[in-house]
Amino acid sequence: MSKIKLLYKEDFSYVTITDSFANKNTLDIYIKFISCLGDDELIFLESLKDKDILLLSQIDLDKYYRIRTQLNMAELFRKYKNRECAKEEHDRVIEYMKNNPLKTFVRSKISINDKYKAQKFIENLSNESKESSKKYIELQESKYDELSIYDSYVLFELKEYLYNIEQNELNDRIRKESLEREKKLRKSLIRDYGLM
Repeated sequence: MSKIKLLYKEDFSYVTITDSFANKNTLDIYIKFISCLGDDELIFLESLKDKDILLLSQIDLDKYYRIRTQLNMAELFRKYKNRECAKEEHDRVIEYMKNNPLKTFVRSKISINDKYKAQKFIENLSNESKESSKKYIELQESKYDELSIYDSYVLFELKEYLYNIEQNELNDRIRKESLEREKKLRKSLIRDYGLM
């Protein structure tokens, strides 16, 4: 009699955890920004090619480990996006998203100079019109994988900026409609019951 071997794969959901309601492509953003290495990190990795591992200082080993961990996490996010994770990998990605809120994470990957340039660009674009900002977003989203880190950051912040404007407009409209309903209700009560 032969044994039947059942392969059981635990089924779990692939959720995204984000603090950005404006940016819906959370996993793509994490992947792009985790995969990003700064110039100093690239130079450091290049310098390690010629060094004997036994001669590396603890500081160099720690820096290499941090970079390697970051690149491994980028690979886990790709697997997560494609729903190919083992349970432990799945849990590591979820934990990473919990511990690294998207807005904070993205903003930590950009230099102060680039943040300033991006802010000026967004201000200039938003001064033109809301429509020009929306067209810019649409164009950039269509080629997101090809964008540089800086351009991805500009897109991220522009979407945040527009989302906040639209939410403020919505709140103002709701407040005005609420005041109008209150006025109509008062008039109706006065008409039906007189002044009290």
